[in-house]
Amino acid sequence: MLKKELEVFKSQSKNVRILLSAFMLYAFVMPVMNVFVGSYIMRNSQDVGKVVLYQLMIYTGIPVTAWLNGYLLNRMKGSWLYAAGMFLSGISMFVMTSIKSLDNTGIAVAGLLMGGAAGLFWSNRNYLVLKSTTDGTAIIIRDSNPLWEPSVVSSSPCLSAGRLRSPQNCLPRQM
Repeated sequence: MLKKELEVFKSQSKNVRILLSAFMLYAFVMPVMNVFVGSYIMRNSQDVGKVVLYQLMIYTGIPVTAWLNGYLLNRMKGSWLYAAGMFLSGISMFVMTSIKSLDNTGIAVAGLLMGGAAGLFWSNRNYLVLKSTTDGTAIIIRDSNPLWEPSVVSSSPCLSAGRLRSPQNCLPRQM
C-alpha cells in the first residue's frame, strides 16, 4: 500500500511534491514546537496560567492573521506568505527563549507570533493546493492531511521527548 502511495506522490508535479513535503514537515515540527514551548514556560515559570495564556494567544492570532492574509494576498504571492508563516514560527521561539523573565506581555507576544505563523500556514495551504494542481487531485491533496496528521501529531511529542527508549511511556496510563 505504501509503495502505491509513493508512486502517486512521484507522479505529481514538482510543485505539488514540494507542497506535500512542506505539509508533512510542518505536521512533524509543530507538535514538537508546542511541546518545547509549553515545557519551557512551565520549567521557567512553574505557572500553568502562563502556558494557558500562551495557548490562548496562539488561538487568538490564527483568525486575526487569516483575516490579514486576505488583504496581503492582494499584494504578495501566496507562496511567500506560506514561507513567512514557517519563518514566523522560528521567530516566535526565538522571542520566547530571549525573554529574560517570563512575564505575561512577553508570553502573549510570543503566542500571537506563533498564532500568526499558524494563521499564515493554514490560510495559504489550501490556496497553494488549488493553485498548484490542474486536475481533480486538489481535493485529494487538501484532504490527505486528516489521514496522516493524527498519527504524526500523536507520535511527534513522544519522539521529541526521547521516549523511544521506553515506548510504553507513550501509551495511555491505566488507573
